[in-house]
Amino acid sequence: MSHSNNSTPGREHIPVYPKGFMALRIAQLVFAIIVMGLAAYGASWLPTSGNIYIIVVALFTFVTSGYHLASNFKAPNLYNYWAVLGLDCFMVLMWLASFALLATEARLLIAVTSYSYYTSSDGYFYDDYYSPSGPVTIAPGVACMAAAAGLGAFNFLFHIISLVIHSIRLHRHRAAGGHAMAGASHGLPISHHPAAYPQPSQYFPPQQPQPQAAFPQSPFQNELPNSQVYGKQG
Repeated sequence: MSHSNNSTPGREHIPVYPKGFMALRIAQLVFAIIVMGLAAYGASWLPTSGNIYIIVVALFTFVTSGYHLASNFKAPNLYNYWAVLGLDCFMVLMWLASFALLATEARLLIAVTSYSYYTSSDGYFYDDYYSPSGPVTIAPGVACMAAAAGLGAFNFLFHIISLVIHSIRLHRHRAAGGHAMAGASHGLPISHHPAAYPQPSQYFPPQQPQPQAAFPQSPFQNELPNSQVYGKQG
């Protein structure tokens, strides 16, 4: 099975993802919209750092997941699998930090703002911490913060799943000789491609045979035998 879209011109650099993977990207966007709405309501009640932070993370998700969807369906020339991998790693950390911070703040506020309420005979609403007859309730802003933290945890899991799937498909894509950007040559894996390594002739031109130098001959070498020149041996 091929692990790159070699059959589709212009998409050779995009790994083949399993069915439903892009639906996971859409789910990330949908949950980000819901989280942002809940956190915005919580911030209108009490603008904590957790509310503001998770809203920023939701906005980042529009950019990261939106980029993958747009580059996969509309603009494949913009796709780069290293960019997708880096953005997934970044968003995993961002969602982990944001939902954990907001959940901690919501837990503390629930303990502080839980109250019972009742309506007096004159029609005014009163909060009563000590009335045993009134039902215990939680401030709506705190409830929205807790819900945003819970949905943020789901989005964290969604990004973990997308990171694992993309990493596996990226590895298979590269093993099949795929490249990161549109227009790059493909075929052999980069480690086995002949052009990946320079040839010796590029740096060292072929050596021409050098003529061997002749030693000067003694004028007496042909007139006297060796025994007279060097003396008799033995």
